[in-house]
Amino acid sequence: MGLATVAFDVVRPGPGVAIPFFAIGAALFDACENAIWLLALDDKALDLTPLATGCAIAKFALIAIAIAYALCGLGAWL
Repeated sequence: MGLATVAFDVVRPGPGVAIPFFAIGAALFDACENAIWLLALDDKALDLTPLATGCAIAKFALIAIAIAYALCGLGAWL
């Protein structure tokens, strides 16, 4: 029988794997929001303005999470 060993070099994915992609998601929400507002300026999509507001909320939430994570990483590094 062999002895049990522990692999200390195994890296488990944490939030740092996904959170950088939040900025990409925020950019997509921003593009969606901008397209809706451009259509609303031309009176073609006035009923979609709540969707544009939802896109803006999602955009800022994702960016806030990404910035907070970056600042926590900076604080841990310093």
